[in-house]
Amino acid sequence: MNYKYELKNGVTVLLIHRRPSKQGAIVVGSRVGTRLETPKNNGLFHLTEHAILEGSKKYPSVTQIERIIDAMAGEMNAYITKDIMMFFLRLPSRNIFQGFDLMSDIMLHPLLKPEAIHKERTSVIEEINEDLDDYPSIAEELFDSILFTNRSASDELVRHPLTLPNIGNKDRLANIHASHVERCWKRVINPKNLVITVVGNFPVDKMKRRISQAFSHLRPRFTLPGHPFHDTQSEYRLGLVTRQTEQIYFQLGFPTFGWADKRYYAMAVLNNVLGGKPSSRLYQLMRGQKGIVYFIGSDIWHYADIGFLHITTSCSPGNSPQLLDYIFEELRKLKTEKISTDELRETQSHLKGHATIMFEEALHAGKFYTGQLLRLNTIIPVNTYKQRIDTVTRTDVQKLANQILHTKKINLAMVGPVDDSLQSEIKTKLVL
Repeated sequence: MNYKYELKNGVTVLLIHRRPSKQGAIVVGSRVGTRLETPKNNGLFHLTEHAILEGSKKYPSVTQIERIIDAMAGEMNAYITKDIMMFFLRLPSRNIFQGFDLMSDIMLHPLLKPEAIHKERTSVIEEINEDLDDYPSIAEELFDSILFTNRSASDELVRHPLTLPNIGNKDRLANIHASHVERCWKRVINPKNLVITVVGNFPVDKMKRRISQAFSHLRPRFTLPGHPFHDTQSEYRLGLVTRQTEQIYFQLGFPTFGWADKRYYAMAVLNNVLGGKPSSRLYQLMRGQKGIVYFIGSDIWHYADIGFLHITTSCSPGNSPQLLDYIFEELRKLKTEKISTDELRETQSHLKGHATIMFEEALHAGKFYTGQLLRLNTIIPVNTYKQRIDTVTRTDVQKLANQILHTKKINLAMVGPVDDSLQSEIKTKLVL
């Protein structure tokens, strides 16, 4: 049973009561993320996320927090994306109130000590350094930078905040101090931004009282929204970072649409057919038949105002022209030929079955529904999702492919040993 409501100050609450379940989860999400940063303070929200977990008024040390979580048989973590920050605790339902007390004190009364912030700044810098040695991550960041950069009326390149890496910029982190983190934390816990989700077997009325006691005192604050993104791409875009690696790492994709678009379900089917599962077209062709890659897959992502479909893979430089030929051949097929009836049925079965399995897990359900509330201000129950997947037709998928797969909308990020000759050859492949 789901109970969705708002506190008087605007905090959104979702209680998912599962009577026989022994699993529990507590999720606190906020409508803040990297797209609210600037190049000068890139990394502020990531550092704040780290700092919040460094001790609170009731639980002043990280060691104490970790021991309590271990004693509860729990797992706690947090993450940040372009548009949301999320803190979550997985634990047995029998410990849900103890876990809520811990989570609420951490969120509402963090110590944010300068020495702890300095320590976490160093930790974040090491995290950034690790990413600098991770070529797929470099390709992903490069993809964002070309996808979310537009040309102004005066033909100047304008980088949208969506180009900023979630992890931050280590040169900018040096200029972020405790006072900046404290102001950022206040933005995180703004009631207008907050969603609290609790999943498990617990007395609902008691949990409602506990949430009200903890969060009702917060006062709403006005904060400026992030800049919307308007896609103006009118020609293909190519990004390259040269590295002397054994492989070239590719991120190939197309802009799509925001979370609330009705085509979301057809997009899920299209992605699943293309590269979203081991039996997908790309994986079976490139790995199963040709053997020219170890991994290839596709994925979709959506923000409020924009989304994208992208393909991730890597291969040796000598195989890269052939790899792109195969990829674009499959993309053209999606436009010119309807997927088969069997493909559609298998894909619908996979998506529905995967959703059923994932939503059995309390933390997955909590994180997913929290994300929906933050982005859509509503939830789409898993049964509704499955019903809508079943309504997608072969014609819907082909129509969508023709709407989004265009030469002028291609974005290709490459990391590896790409010389001028290979780059010129690759450019000839970018045709749909």
